[in-house]
Amino acid sequence: MWMFVLAFLAGSAGTAGAGQKTRAPRAGEEIIVRTESGGQIQGRLVELSPESLAILTTAGRMDVPLNSLERIDATRDSLVNGAVIGGVSLGLWCAIICGQGLDSGRGLPTAVLVNAGLGALIGAGIDAAHKGRTPIYVRTAGKSGASLQVSFRF
Repeated sequence: MWMFVLAFLAGSAGTAGAGQKTRAPRAGEEIIVRTESGGQIQGRLVELSPESLAILTTAGRMDVPLNSLERIDATRDSLVNGAVIGGVSLGLWCAIICGQGLDSGRGLPTAVLVNAGLGALIGAGIDAAHKGRTPIYVRTAGKSGASLQVSFRF
């Protein structure tokens, strides 16, 4: 039984990264820019064109050519995917486990719904506490065309 529960939890842990889709950047959203010299610039996106990036920092507006940047990451994350993952995970877990402690099956749907709601709250809370980075722009390698990018999402 424990093997089934561990397999279920391990399988549901990987769905968090799969639910976070990359989408087009929006003006005004918070971004982190890494330059080719290794520095970082934090601010709000003003405009992203094929040639340059306009970013509003605490020091004012900066226009930076894209060829001097390594990558641009948005720091957005929807709470919906955390709530869905938490609700589904705890709801399914309760559907499997909670029936063992009940005298009849009548209380099981209520227990599953309550636990799914609790799981959704926990998942949204964890998602709100975690500020992930979503790549908007990643510069490709030079003439050789070889590049390496490794990312882990939890």
